[in-house]
Amino acid sequence: MLKRRKIGISYERGRQVLLFLFCLFLAFVLWAIRNLSDYYSVNLNYSVHVVTQKRGHSAEAFSDNKLSVTGRASGFYILQNRLGIQGNLITLSVPGYMLKPLSGTEDKFFFVVSEVRDIITDALSGHVEIESFSSDTLYLTLPRQSHRNIPVAVDYKASFKDQHMPVGKIKISPSTVTVYGDISLLQNIDSVRTKHLTFERLSSTRSGIVELLPVSGLRFETKEIYYTLEVVRYVENSTTIPVESVNVPEGKYVKFFPNTVRVTYRIPFSNKQNRENTIFVATIDYKEITASISNTVEPMVSGLPENVLSVELDPKFIKCKIIEQ
Repeated sequence: MLKRRKIGISYERGRQVLLFLFCLFLAFVLWAIRNLSDYYSVNLNYSVHVVTQKRGHSAEAFSDNKLSVTGRASGFYILQNRLGIQGNLITLSVPGYMLKPLSGTEDKFFFVVSEVRDIITDALSGHVEIESFSSDTLYLTLPRQSHRNIPVAVDYKASFKDQHMPVGKIKISPSTVTVYGDISLLQNIDSVRTKHLTFERLSSTRSGIVELLPVSGLRFETKEIYYTLEVVRYVENSTTIPVESVNVPEGKYVKFFPNTVRVTYRIPFSNKQNRENTIFVATIDYKEITASISNTVEPMVSGLPENVLSVELDPKFIKCKIIEQ
């Protein structure tokens, strides 16, 4: 009976000890939360990841030295920074013109911290209230990269409302971009393409910005292209005109089969010039005939109205026969 009582007392005491330890732990957690929630003035050190655009060099690098900032931050943030959990690395987008070359080197640069204060403030916004900087200059190495200017190819499909059509091809700016990367990759690329654009039943000019499609291993100096697809309402006219020869040497005569072509052309509806009195000329150069194996040549049409949008010939090719006079 005495033995059972002793065991009961030990169990009760152990339960009380566990309860005490739990309460002690809970008190510590509450104390830690309260203190870590407060803000303190502290000196924090950061590794800096720099993103930039410097012609002929890599687009990113880590600074050789650390950024030291004095400011106010929460205890939680300070603890994370000290333990390296997070908050000890920041990324700064620094304009290329702010990077100054280090004398006597080709790929080493530096920038003055005070000149990028706003950029640092934005990067630490919500975490640190900056008071001052202990670092005045950050150094970094941007390795050289091969680069080429490569044409941009716009990937698009367009349809138009009745009596509407584009004025030439889609216009883009810039039409070429500087591409950085390994020389073996640059040698095998002849253009960079945009994301696909689709226009349906257009009746007016369309402008906007389209992104370039990324290419693995390559970096573009700019990722966005401005485009304009000019659209106008048109009027269509047609006329039949004779075919004439030019540059025919003496003693030669050229006969055409057929000797007339029908010219169908489109011009903007807003074009006020007299369309009915326009004089067209369809010509074939003698040299083109002699250079043709089949003596079949496409006529050239002159005298077209200004701002002509398109021209179609019927027939498109003329059979030519050279006759000795």
